[in-house]
Amino acid sequence: MPKQASTATCSISEARARLETAQAYLEVARQVLAEPSRGEYLNVVAGLAVLAGIAASDATQCPAWPSVEGRV
Repeated sequence: MPKQASTATCSISEARARLETAQAYLEVARQVLAEPSRGEYLNVVAGLAVLAGIAASDATQCPAWPSVEGRV
């Protein structure tokens, strides 16, 4: 029998914190991409992009996150 995925509830403040984390990952990735000698760091940028996507997904999947109509 397949194992069920575990879920946890979160507050709007936790969702916002995850979104801020996602934005921080993207900010660092952009800074690395702006460097002229970034070649050896491209894998790091890819990893940061994946982490940003996971954090953003976590934020939007939080039940307390406002609906599309309620977003500002």
